[in-house]
Amino acid sequence: MESVYEIVEQSLDSAHSALVLREVGHHDTFLDEMATDHRRKDEAKALKRSLIRIADYGLSWALASETVKLLKTGAPGLLVAEVRVHRRVHRIMAYAHDREDGPLVLLFPFKGHTQRSSGGIPEQTLAKGIKLAKIAKRLLENEQ
Repeated sequence: MESVYEIVEQSLDSAHSALVLREVGHHDTFLDEMATDHRRKDEAKALKRSLIRIADYGLSWALASETVKLLKTGAPGLLVAEVRVHRRVHRIMAYAHDREDGPLVLLFPFKGHTQRSSGGIPEQTLAKGIKLAKIAKRLLENEQ
């Protein structure tokens, strides 16, 4: 199943990049697709600014500031997280390879929580995140 996916380096600006899981054969990542969609380009810009701050200050800072929040998945040894843009409901499911140093692998965007909802991430979204995080973990371990 890992052969269907690959981890690519996504340029955020001239000095920063992020790791993104994408399907083999696809040229664009979900961040590229968001940036070219006129309805989501502002969301893409906001997420890129958050990712640049994470790159500048590190994963430990991101966890302390809750820009990255580890999710309770019930999967031992698997750090599944959401990357958040404060004051917005933009969310990205991500895999953190190491709690302190990362790297952080971006998996897919998902709808944020609304104030009126009962909270929590839908089970199917979390299940997809766990599945893709396991793939990202294996791909990173194979690179080392």
